[in-house]
Amino acid sequence: MVDPGFLYILSALLLILTIGLIYFFKGDVLQPGILMSMTMLLSSILAALNIDRWQLQFSMSSTIVLFMAILSFACGNLAACKIAFYRQPISPILTVKYYKANKLIFFSFLIMSILAMFSFREIYHLSVLLGNTDGIFNIIKTVRPAIEAEQVMLSRWMNYRQYISLAIASVYIYAFLSNLIFFKWSNINLILLVPVLAYIPFMIFTTGRMAMMSFVIFVVVIGNFLYLKKNQFKLEAGIKSIIILGILGIMAIAFFLIMGYLSGKVASSTRTPFIILSHYLGLSVPAFDVIYHQIPVENSLIGSNLLVSVYRNLNFLGFNLPEVEIFLPFVNFEGIDTNVYTAEWRYIKAFGIIGMLGVMWLLGVFYSYYYNYLKYNNSIKITSLIIYATISYPLFLSSIDERFFLDLFGTTIIYIGVCLWLAKKIILDKY
Repeated sequence: MVDPGFLYILSALLLILTIGLIYFFKGDVLQPGILMSMTMLLSSILAALNIDRWQLQFSMSSTIVLFMAILSFACGNLAACKIAFYRQPISPILTVKYYKANKLIFFSFLIMSILAMFSFREIYHLSVLLGNTDGIFNIIKTVRPAIEAEQVMLSRWMNYRQYISLAIASVYIYAFLSNLIFFKWSNINLILLVPVLAYIPFMIFTTGRMAMMSFVIFVVVIGNFLYLKKNQFKLEAGIKSIIILGILGIMAIAFFLIMGYLSGKVASSTRTPFIILSHYLGLSVPAFDVIYHQIPVENSLIGSNLLVSVYRNLNFLGFNLPEVEIFLPFVNFEGIDTNVYTAEWRYIKAFGIIGMLGVMWLLGVFYSYYYNYLKYNNSIKITSLIIYATISYPLFLSSIDERFFLDLFGTTIIYIGVCLWLAKKIILDKY
């Protein structure tokens, strides 16, 4: 039997830190340090509950390293608040627009439907080339393994179509939630969700769960922020937002399992929904301990498994650099395999432990300054808020794997930012 003692110690330390941060920020659960600590806390608890099944050890040194990493991020969060927003009052919102349903909604839905048909055509033909003979219901199950093995990759046009659709869906989600929170409910508001429904196929076409998870997180951040902003971030509103966050989390888990079913990762008598959830949310923590104590295989490239977009862009510009891979190698532990080892492991591999702590502190400062700039403004900076909510998912997923440098440290965020700005300009600024 494996002793989960240090995992419980890590969970206890993270619980104390999370409660302390919630108290300090008066229930503002969207503060980046709270989100970072809460997600690692959830992962460590799930890991402790399953450690005997996985037969993985967890050491004191890993407990110290992971807790110091989260503490470093929280210190960055606190430093930005104390330096840039010390004793700054929260001003009430002066004006909020009401977004009426109009013909542009159906025009947006038509554009997204056309883009979805092009994307479906591309991924279906790719699945046929890879041996799919069972029709449309076997597309994802055929394509996903080939993408994970880096045998194929989706075209850039597939990505561009998703960026455009994501921007349109994000703007309409904002409009719907703004109307829901600031104005009296009307059934006509549901029409604003029509373009959002058209985005669902694009999440499926990515063949993975990342697009779904990042979009759900986007909705959670936008909704909770607008609710807290309306109530001037009072403690009572903060407590209610924590409850709302829990309910939305349960809904997100259900959606996560549904997306897994579509990609062929179904539940069974030996693979229950709890085991599946624990595998994805908790296994990375004890896996960190295993890989942390292995002798590293070094190469001459700095951050080759972290700064993937940078290396690919440099190669595109003509630099003769080796190809780098975003996926880490799978490691098998007593029949359980994984290739995710928390965001902290990628930082350690790239920069060492001291460098990892520095990166976590800088990320804490960045996210804290951005979030609190939105919080303390007397108006809702719509474009800035939508972009912040779009890039906030690394906070929720850091206990699983790194997403900030992998997804946002390249040209992708520029394309998405431009699409979001244009969509907001065209759809919302006319009101």
